[in-house]
Amino acid sequence: MWGLERFWLEGLLWGLGLPLVLWPRPRTYAIPLMLAGYGAGLLYEVGTGTLLIENAWWAGRLGLIFSLLTAASWISHTPTREGALAILMQFGAYALLLRSSHLAMSWALLETAAIAGYFVALTLSTEENPWGTALTYFTWNVMASALIFMGIALRLLAGERLSYPLPSAGWLSDSLILWGWAIKVGFLPWQAWLLRLYQSLPAVWAGWFSAVPKGALLSNLLFMFPDVGKSGLQPMLFYGLAAVTLVGSYSVAWRQATPLGILFWGSLGQGAFLALVLGPGAQAAGWYFWTVYAVGTWIGFAYVAQPWLTRWGKTIGLLLLANLAALPPVIGFWVKVALLERGFQLLGGPWRYVLLGSGAFALIGGLLSYGKALWLLWENPLPSPPPPWLWQTLYFLIAAALLLSGIGIGIL
Repeated sequence: MWGLERFWLEGLLWGLGLPLVLWPRPRTYAIPLMLAGYGAGLLYEVGTGTLLIENAWWAGRLGLIFSLLTAASWISHTPTREGALAILMQFGAYALLLRSSHLAMSWALLETAAIAGYFVALTLSTEENPWGTALTYFTWNVMASALIFMGIALRLLAGERLSYPLPSAGWLSDSLILWGWAIKVGFLPWQAWLLRLYQSLPAVWAGWFSAVPKGALLSNLLFMFPDVGKSGLQPMLFYGLAAVTLVGSYSVAWRQATPLGILFWGSLGQGAFLALVLGPGAQAAGWYFWTVYAVGTWIGFAYVAQPWLTRWGKTIGLLLLANLAALPPVIGFWVKVALLERGFQLLGGPWRYVLLGSGAFALIGGLLSYGKALWLLWENPLPSPPPPWLWQTLYFLIAAALLLSGIGIGIL
């Protein structure tokens, strides 16, 4: 129906999960297991679907990663009953967005996620008065959805289809759709609502918002472009906003006084790197990048919130933030090199130099900014107990995976 098939996994997740969150013990222990099981089921199920093979392949793998990150965030900071209901609805909408191949269905899922996200922001907020943040979040999401809706209307008036990949319906329709997407992922100059949301949430859930909702939005945007042939949409507006975000976010990140502030601003720039691969035949590099970045940003937020500052723990932290800064030999270096390489090969005209130049600036800015975050953690640590052994183990396993996979790719 409208680009989506086989809803039984989401039906099972919502049908069993929504009643279970009403009781404290099942909400604490059963829901994370269900989320992990959902991710594994999605990985298996989409491979037998009827979507394009590459889209289904990536939707399954990103869905598994997003499910595990949601489960880990849930265990770290279990939401209240109302928050749990909203998170399940929002997560389900974004998981379906990974598989959507119809613009109208994608718009409906974005609206579902925005409504649920309002209650997530309201219930997870650490602010004394969370209403301002929740209303700001909802207002900007509604405005972005309105722009996308106007783009859809113009597309229908032009007689163009809504199924992916999208052909161009004129610069105005294309620009409205991409403008709405840019607001939803927090491109400059519309970053304030997303930063306010990050700052109001526990660190692991701020990392979740940076990895999962943004990842689903950008992954769906990549699906709009064909695998081969000529590009349909005219992404000039998105290119310009991405270039401004790459330069602006890391310029401001460097000036932040706290490690979390640096990660907040740095997370805005990471999504803008995908503008380098908005074109036919380049999407796989973007999906590879976000597979690594989703894990890297979430664990980065978790580490900065609960730093492990022994000699061994500092080494682990160095690897985790080196992945975000794209330093060799961790895998974050290789996926960003792949983005820049594909951008150089496929981008034409002045945009090649604008985006590659801003991307190179962002790489230098990221190196300086994440290096400053480490320096602040090491030289001015806040008085706090060391993280529990479970978190130390998680830090070690993810850092080892990032390092070993990077070394493996470098050797190959």
